[in-house]
Amino acid sequence: MKLDSIVVYYKSIWYLMKYFNFSTVIRLRIYPLLKTLFRRGGYTNLSHEAVVLYVRKIIASVVEEYRTKPNNLDVIKASDNIWVCWWQGKDDMPPLVSQCYKLLLSKTNGHPLILITKYNYNEFVSLPDFIIDLVDDGKMSITHLSDILRIALLKTHGGLWLDATYWVTQPININDLVFYSPKNMISNEAYISNNRWAVNCLGGAKSNKLFCFVYDAFMCYWKENNALIDYFLIDYLFFIAYENFTDVREMIDATPYTCPDLISLDLNAVYNPQKLCDILERNLFLKLNWKQIFREYNSLNELTNYGFFMSQKG
Repeated sequence: MKLDSIVVYYKSIWYLMKYFNFSTVIRLRIYPLLKTLFRRGGYTNLSHEAVVLYVRKIIASVVEEYRTKPNNLDVIKASDNIWVCWWQGKDDMPPLVSQCYKLLLSKTNGHPLILITKYNYNEFVSLPDFIIDLVDDGKMSITHLSDILRIALLKTHGGLWLDATYWVTQPININDLVFYSPKNMISNEAYISNNRWAVNCLGGAKSNKLFCFVYDAFMCYWKENNALIDYFLIDYLFFIAYENFTDVREMIDATPYTCPDLISLDLNAVYNPQKLCDILERNLFLKLNWKQIFREYNSLNELTNYGFFMSQKG
């Protein structure tokens, strides 16, 4: 295990001890680690299995309810909304987020664009009081409220959810797809999604079985818990749907590959027109990170990718 992985591991133990109990720590962290240390091939994240079992037990009734439900195979339409959320509102966006939003406005390809904030979210979805109470009590972060919000919006209205730090490189054309999410041909077992989907970009018609299941599973989980068993709970719910419902698995597997370099762009690298042009041509979206420090010019006064990006007018 690398140093950063060890730090994350011990932080997760402290968190589980604080909000759950020692037996949960044993099942979800210590036992999987001991098991994998003696496994041929070295360390792998077997805690995924433990988290899946824990969550699957809590939401077992939801899984059984959806096992026989048919999927809604309606497709994404040109009239469906694109949803972006910045909780504080447009005027409080950091520069990179504001630039992403500005460029998105020119790439919607006719889709209405709706910015979700703390001031207007309840105009589009109605969340149960106990969810809002969890946020007000500090037991659920805005980040994880947004996980529920995106699923609620898609379940109720359909369309495309984009995280606010998505750089849209070309007019969005995902119409006629039953489901859309960026995926990668390269496997990455460090994450339960294994690059088969990215929950920061999700599209589909309203009442899609996956969105309905994940929403109901969220409600079931939070009625029983006041804390997250894992930061990526939404991905575990997607995985449980993927493993248990053949129609959902086939729908996800049928999603086209559109973003082979989704998270690989180095914004601080020197701007190379041909290299960046190639990346923009082969990726519909690029996922950026507003929390990092970027500079428009490096120490040699050379334009960076970030500088190029911030200079775009849409």
